Amino acid sequence: MKKIALAVTLIVGLIFWVTFSCAVVGAQDQQASDSLQDYYDRYKPKMTPPTISIASPQNYSVINTNSISLVFNVSEPQVIEISPDANKVSTRLFRVSYKGDWQTEEHFLYSAEHGSLDFLEFNTTLLNIPDGTHQLQVIADGVVGFTVAMFGFSYNSETNTSIIFTVNSTQPTPSTFTSTPEPFPTLPLIASSSAIAVVAVAWLFVSKEFTGSRTKKKSSVSTNTHLVSVSSGINSDYSSSSRSLLSFRACYRST
Repeated sequence: MKKIALAVTLIVGLIFWVTFSCAVVGAQDQQASDSLQDYYDRYKPKMTPPTISIASPQNYSVINTNSISLVFNVSEPQVIEISPDANKVSTRLFRVSYKGDWQTEEHFLYSAEHGSLDFLEFNTTLLNIPDGTHQLQVIADGVVGFTVAMFGFSYNSETNTSIIFTVNSTQPTPSTFTSTPEPFPTLPLIASSSAIAVVAVAWLFVSKEFTGSRTKKKSSVSTNTHLVSVSSGINSDYSSSSRSLLSFRACYRST
């Protein structure tokens, strides 16, 4: 019995010791983790994320094909303010990718896991874009790293920008451009011809009336002239007769 009691006591003591040791180690780990988080927050620099400038396609542009050339520039993140204890400060791009609303997954153009980046301009062709209005998003993730004493710190800074464009690849068929010849404008032509005829008849009528009036005026003047001449002749004959009669009377008295 004494041996059994001793064995149980040893087992219980061993379990208690293991439990206590795990608790102590867990507390130390948590304290260390809290200390690292405190350091991480304390040395976090003020920085600006990478900037993205898309050159093609233009925002709100209309494209008549189902493919586009995606051209854009990306800048590295910039450090504005950092702890004076920081050493070996570096900035770099970590990932560059894009995703269209017609795509099911993000497409990576660059990842630091696959090598260093020696350029900041990207140019790629996107194919099989369905017709319609789409949104295209470009994402860039930058990293700022430095060391403090024997510890290294790195901070990620992500940014994204979007453009909207419309694909209209439906080209009109040749029949769309063949227009039916417009009918000859017979009614306006008839109206115009009628108007010209009316004007011509009116002009002839006015000209005839004017010519007739002038003829009548000339005839009237000739008639009046003839009457005046006849009247003058009659008056002349009457004056001659009167003078002959007077002469006859004078001769009769003298005899």
